[in-house]
Parts: sequence; C-alpha cells; structure tokens
Amino acid sequence: DSLLWSTSLSGASSVVDVQGGEGRVSIGGTAGAAGRGVATMSDVTDAELLMSFRFSDTSNASRMYVWLRGSGDWVSSNGGEPNDGYGLILANTSSNSFLERRSGGSSLNLTGTVASTEVTTEKQWLRLRVEGDQISARVWTDGDTEPSAWALTATDPSATAGGVFPRPLRGLGGARPRRVPPAAVA
Repeated sequence: DSLLWSTSLSGASSVVDVQGGEGRVSIGGTAGAAGRGVATMSDVTDAELLMSFRFSDTSNASRMYVWLRGSGDWVSSNGGEPNDGYGLILANTSSNSFLERRSGGSSLNLTGTVASTEVTTEKQWLRLRVEGDQISARVWTDGDTEPSAWALTATDPSATAGGVFPRPLRGLGGARPRRVPPAAVA
C-alpha cells in the first residue's frame, strides 16, 4: 500500500513537509501552535508502527502524539487528537510519556505517566503496537539495542476504528519555534 499524506497546521510559521525523503513537523513560535502529518492507508484494526523521531530542542515544552487505530475524525482544539484511537504521548522536556485512549472525543490516560524516554535532541526510535485489546509502546535512543520489554502497556477494548497514523506536534508554551526534524517510518 503506498502512503498518502495529508497535513494540518495551526499557528504562524508551522510547516509539515518532507526533507531528504523523511517527514518533518515544525511548529511556529506561538503557544498552542500545532502541525500534523497524517499517513492514511488501508484500514486495519491491529497495527504496529516503528518510526524514528528527534526533537530540535529540550527547553520549550511541546508534545508529540503518535496514534494507531485512529478514527480520522480530528476533534481536539489543536487538531492533534482523533475522536477515537490509541496514542503514545511524548514530551521534549521530560522523560515521561503515557498511552492515551480517545473514545467518543474523551481522553483517558491508560498507563499513568512513566519515565520511558530520554530528554535529548538525539535521534530516538519508538515502537507502538495495538493488537486486539493490548496497547504497547517502547522508546530507545538510536544506536542502542531495542529493549525486549515494553515500557508502557495497557489493556483496553474501546477504540475499534481502522488505521490512521498521525504525527502531530503541539507547542505547550513559550515563544520559540520547535520541530520534529526529518524522521523515518519503517
């Protein structure tokens, strides 16, 4: 299946583009600015995503959201969350991340906040899997061996939509631009 991309932006100077054959999300320098690249493909209930990412800085708070089993109906004010789906939420200023469920437009943190990433501008990898009612994720720094254990796991049967993979980035405060530089999806 070839990937088809759509984009959504909010805020001055926000950009979603491709550089060197890899996707980049760059958000403008205003609080609440957001950018989203969505790869749509044939609907699948069970999916596993392996992708790299890299934050451009670790001082101005922003979050990256990666969704599987997303409904494709983007309802949050920043356009970064689907009506239904499972997401891995990562921050550039904290090693904490969590798995979230969206159902009927409401959010639920499935795992609590777990220290599972590094605060770094180095390239990192993430693996997110949704299989049946099991949601699992792990993150590791490029060059390290992928951990065998999942850092975050949850059981939840609520989100049953097909496959949409978004990669939104949203600024939480501050006036400096930030971005997720080019990264590969495997």
